Amino acid sequence: MKRISILTLALMLLLNCTAFAANWAWIDSNDKTGFFFDTDTIKYSSYHSVPSNKIISIKNTICFWEKMVYTSEAANHVADQTGEEKWRNVAYVVSYVSLDKEGKYLSVSDSTFYNQNGDVIDQSANTSTARIIPGTMGDSIYQVITNYAKNNDFLVEWNTTHI
Repeated sequence: MKRISILTLALMLLLNCTAFAANWAWIDSNDKTGFFFDTDTIKYSSYHSVPSNKIISIKNTICFWEKMVYTSEAANHVADQTGEEKWRNVAYVVSYVSLDKEGKYLSVSDSTFYNQNGDVIDQSANTSTARIIPGTMGDSIYQVITNYAKNNDFLVEWNTTHI
């Protein structure tokens, strides 16, 4: 119980250091990491239709910015696993995520890693795609994001055509 309280306090403090434009909503957390998404930029995948000169939504793919907040224990674990000391200072990472509702895949790209002062530690433009496994954090992300899009379709659609 004490670990959860410490994680909650750490998450609250770190959220105060976020970008001004972001509106981070909680997805899920465990004793090492917390996951959030930006409600201001969540949108459907889209393409520009040349004949109609309109942006057309593809509602089976939802795109959003995700923030993963690390405890110091999680950061140390990453540093130990990679052998790179810089990861001991990671406080959070912000990544662009595409969620395929039908195929149940998450694709993560354009990740930026920050320390507790909000300084960039590292950046990666690599994309990794993984199937969503039932009962995992990926499944929690899938459930929260798809429910949010369903319950806020007008806002997500507006973001798609205006952002």
